[in-house]
Amino acid sequence: MTTMFQDLVKCAVCGKESGHKFNGSTNAFGSVVLDIRSLEMDQSTIQRCPNCGYCSPDLSELIKESNKQISSEEYRVQLSNKKFPELANLFPCRGLLHEYAEEYGKAGGIASMQRRSVIIERILKQLYIAEREL
Repeated sequence: MTTMFQDLVKCAVCGKESGHKFNGSTNAFGSVVLDIRSLEMDQSTIQRCPNCGYCSPDLSELIKESNKQISSEEYRVQLSNKKFPELANLFPCRGLLHEYAEEYGKAGGIASMQRRSVIIERILKQLYIAEREL
């Protein structure tokens, strides 16, 4: 059985408070997702600020440069993409924020396969530039 509770969280980007669910505890019985977490735990791993659209596992912690990037067209289009359920859009949005912050290891673990190829290409380009500067 999964124990959930709700608490107010202040968004690190816009400063507004909103209520979000948190896992108190969970167990391994029942249906699980591929990474072995229970479905309830998986669904609560990303919070979305209802005011500004910031997506993060903890809205009170700022992913570097997120305050500038959440208004980008690419982020906004992904956040409201009607091809996917609302929850499914939060994961690539979080990946985009990590990419903007040049936290490619975190972005690659979250982003879709298409996004991963773009991220890998950017990393290789940066490595090539760095190598040429040596």
